[in-house]
Amino acid sequence: MKFSEAELARRAPVWAALSNLFVDTDVSSLRKYMTQELAKSSYSDSELLEILRHEAGPAFVANLFSVAGEWVGWNEDEAKKIVLAYARWWPWRRWLRRMLTKPIVERTIASHWRYIRPDQQP
Repeated sequence: MKFSEAELARRAPVWAALSNLFVDTDVSSLRKYMTQELAKSSYSDSELLEILRHEAGPAFVANLFSVAGEWVGWNEDEAKKIVLAYARWWPWRRWLRRMLTKPIVERTIASHWRYIRPDQQP
């Protein structure tokens, strides 16, 4: 995965917002913030879902397995560093992590996506 500087600037707030789905605490109070950040990005729902499935989810899901996982979340700079570190992995390693963590990422999506997608209906 390679991103231009403009694309990184556009994606970093999305990664930071989506990373909140993988903190070790209840995220329901963050749904409004996440929805607003995702709406500002101007990505379509399907693009955002792909970013969640293939970039943010696999990059942050390990936090859910940590004994002393992150509770507060990550700012844009931290989120960008984490996702870009994941993106630098060898393709087979990224694929393996996606496959091993896919059930957890998909469960997270199933639990929260309807509440945070930008076109959600009240």
